[in-house]
Amino acid sequence: MRGRTALVTGASKGIGLASAEVLAEEGCNVNLVARTAADLERAREGILARWNVGVRVRAREVADMVAFLASDRSACTSGTIVTIDGGLVNRGAVF
Repeated sequence: MRGRTALVTGASKGIGLASAEVLAEEGCNVNLVARTAADLERAREGILARWNVGVRVRAREVADMVAFLASDRSACTSGTIVTIDGGLVNRGAVF
């Protein structure tokens, strides 16, 4: 997992945050997406304090994941792992 990038929705708390932390612990850079900027910033700070990975945050509604990915291609590149509220999606396969 080291060096890969994960896009995690619902990442400010609960299972989304737990997923982001597991991925960071494994060496993944993480893009955190949730509705509340303040909660995302706390999540970002917590991850950066514990692991040496890249962390980007985006406060937005992700009701339409396709539109989100189309609008921000830098968040999701080839080989990116996507977690949607803690469920893992990797190139279309759900784990």
